[in-house]
Amino acid sequence: MKVYLGLGANLVEPQRQMEGALELLGGEQLVSSLYRTAPVGGPPNQPDYLNAVMAFQWHRSPFALLALIHRIEAAYGRERQVRFGPRTLDIDILAISGLSIKSTELTLPHPRVAERAFVLVPLAEVDVDLAMKFGYVGGYPDEVVKVADFDTVGSRWV
Repeated sequence: MKVYLGLGANLVEPQRQMEGALELLGGEQLVSSLYRTAPVGGPPNQPDYLNAVMAFQWHRSPFALLALIHRIEAAYGRERQVRFGPRTLDIDILAISGLSIKSTELTLPHPRVAERAFVLVPLAEVDVDLAMKFGYVGGYPDEVVKVADFDTVGSRWV
């Protein structure tokens, strides 16, 4: 199954934490550029976020992936205290090709992808057709600023 993940962070060392998550997720990955965006919702005066999207093949259940993601977020100090609050690492399953799920633990596709330019823009780099299904119309809104390209050799943003 092809999996699309959204990554974001705005505390401590966001880029390092996101690169560490990519390493822990392993496998052959397609990774977008890195983008800086203002926080959406949550408490005021948060630092800006760094955001990216990745795609890769997954051969286990979506719930096994969700459990892995929660372990990775916890390893980087993620605390779930305030909805839309600042975080050391946030990984969302955006979509899994061919799957639709609605449970208390997981909803796929992610219910807010179409509302978030900070997801749609990097998703378009990874899979423009999927991004367009969610409403991407091209271009970069002012609130989404590209800050680094992904170096596939070094597995980091430069």
